[in-house]
Amino acid sequence: MPPAFGPLTPDEVLIRALHERGSADAFGPLYDRHTPRALQTAWRILGGDRHDAEDAVQDAFLRLQTAED
Repeated sequence: MPPAFGPLTPDEVLIRALHERGSADAFGPLYDRHTPRALQTAWRILGGDRHDAEDAVQDAFLRLQTAED
């Protein structure tokens, strides 16, 4: 049975599970934890365009999920 990941699981553990085992369960807590700040940052950098900010954050998380070590 795969380990259960939750909001208190450290990022390092989640990223390792995502990369070593391709654990989709590890992606959710990372996404939930970091999306609000990532959206705010992207929104500011991209001049206040919410659609562009959402696209940038989605792209960043896709790269995280598919990144190689």
